[in-house]
Amino acid sequence: MAISKQRAAWLAVGIGWAIASGAPALADDTEIFFVDPANITTQPNILFIFDNSGSMDEQVESQTPYEPATTYPAAASCGTNRVYWTTTGGTNPPLPNCTEDTWFDRSALKCKAATDQFAAGAEKFGGRLEQYDPTGATSDHKWRAISANEKSRIVECQNDAGIHSDGTDPKLYARDAAADPYGDASEEISWTNTRTTLWDSNYLNWYYGPTTSQRKIDIVKAVAKNMLNSINGVNVGLMTYNERQGGHVDYALEDVATARANMIAQVDALQPGGFTPLSETLYEEYR
Repeated sequence: MAISKQRAAWLAVGIGWAIASGAPALADDTEIFFVDPANITTQPNILFIFDNSGSMDEQVESQTPYEPATTYPAAASCGTNRVYWTTTGGTNPPLPNCTEDTWFDRSALKCKAATDQFAAGAEKFGGRLEQYDPTGATSDHKWRAISANEKSRIVECQNDAGIHSDGTDPKLYARDAAADPYGDASEEISWTNTRTTLWDSNYLNWYYGPTTSQRKIDIVKAVAKNMLNSINGVNVGLMTYNERQGGHVDYALEDVATARANMIAQVDALQPGGFTPLSETLYEEYR
């Protein structure tokens, strides 16, 4: 029986990598992928242990790798040119067939950190985000929690502070109670709203789209590269199996900001062959 595309993809995660974290315990283990600098003092370490054994050459039913430059046909109720959001975190899209109304127009997303990650192929973006409410008197203009009732109001993220505004405003910090939503560093909002995860509707249309037959190793590669494109504020490294005994480090732990391209190139170059010395590799990873 062919396994479902979602199960295949996340089975690939399970067999493809392991995590070694230096961060303190948080409420949700998935928070390691959306690091909040205010909550940690050291950068977590994530070590990918890649199953490159001969069995990974087998074919399974899954999806072709996601390509952000491809416009995928609208699947289920996902629509097009939308950004879905959730404040509950999680790994898989928490939106069964996009039936939730928690989305806003893609053009309203002014968070360059998010749009850059989506353009690179990331499935999601996590961070502190707020939506600008321009109604009422100028003193009432506020950045507020994102509302499912507002589809066109601009959305900004803390990651862009001091780096990027809406692409036209020379002031680079979100501010309240002013005719202009952006101001100087001294006027920056406090970014106290709940951390939010964003999902691009194009990715969701791919996720809920048709399946095809492909090699297990290609599925794991796609999942690993997607994760590398989706995370920030962590150190990443790569291990693979030796031909018969144990494993070796292909890429030593390094900040993902500088390691991303080289790690992805290493993953792309992997080919299946040999055995599966998992316990030995885990012991060597522990050492």
